[in-house]
Amino acid sequence: MIDTGKVPGIGGGIYRRPAEEADKYYTYDCTVMVQDLDASIEAVKAAGGTITKEKDEIKGIGWFAGARDTEGNRFGLMQPTDWKPEE
Repeated sequence: MIDTGKVPGIGGGIYRRPAEEADKYYTYDCTVMVQDLDASIEAVKAAGGTITKEKDEIKGIGWFAGARDTEGNRFGLMQPTDWKPEE
């Protein structure tokens, strides 16, 4: 895991590249915090992106989904369990 400390909503991970993607070069996935994961998933699809990992709960942390943009870049969407909008 990559933890940026006090910067909310930015984090990610470095991991072994899947064998089926060995010919592609990826350095990391960037995960961004979202207020509404379901709405964000729909926005990715509407913009021509794809969801690569369906919404799934990470216990005690929040809800996560993986995606690709129209250029093939991977990124994550995270809705924290205890997210509260800033006022």
